[in-house]
Amino acid sequence: PVMLGTANVEMPEQTYYFVQNGVFSTDEGAELAAEQLKEKGLAGAVEISDKRSVFAGTAINRDDALLISQQLQAEGLEVYIKPYVLPAASQIEWSEANGVAVERYLTGSRSLVAMLVSISLQHLNETTPSPLSADQWKDLKAEHQLWTTAASQALEQAPESAKPLLQEMNAALNSAVVAIEQYYKKPSGAYMWQVQTAVTEHLIKQKEWLSEASLI
Repeated sequence: PVMLGTANVEMPEQTYYFVQNGVFSTDEGAELAAEQLKEKGLAGAVEISDKRSVFAGTAINRDDALLISQQLQAEGLEVYIKPYVLPAASQIEWSEANGVAVERYLTGSRSLVAMLVSISLQHLNETTPSPLSADQWKDLKAEHQLWTTAASQALEQAPESAKPLLQEMNAALNSAVVAIEQYYKKPSGAYMWQVQTAVTEHLIKQKEWLSEASLI
């Protein structure tokens, strides 16, 4: 068995802005609400922590979150903006003392998230979805490729207990890139809401993992 070690990393705290659609008393209620949002072609992601929150979008800053919330209000939804903080980490429970791979993975994940959020917001703010430029798709593919390498190295080194969460984090970002590829072939706002769902799910899982794995 791999001995658990402590890896030193330099991950600053990062705040995102989530658009919250509601808080529910049961897991089932939250899951159902998120499914209903997705059936409408919107974004829906659930965080089950001390309460069960349903989120309908993610932005890097409050102004962009306002743009998402205005669109959702136009759809008749009641939403409000909530700062969502990923905690800073300087020591992580890891199977190797060297934190390079995990730090590269987290930095790459946040960089990919920023790109995905930016592309999705650009197109969600259009009345008619415009095509994704070939350059934008090329840049995203290159960023995704770098991240994929970092993600597989991190997964290889991760302690067994962390692997399920890392796999969920990775699956979420991969599905966001797939949605953008589908949009690239055939523009539709629904794909950009899928990107929003996937990015939100990734950040929820990343926070859960950092909260569990971070020692300081």
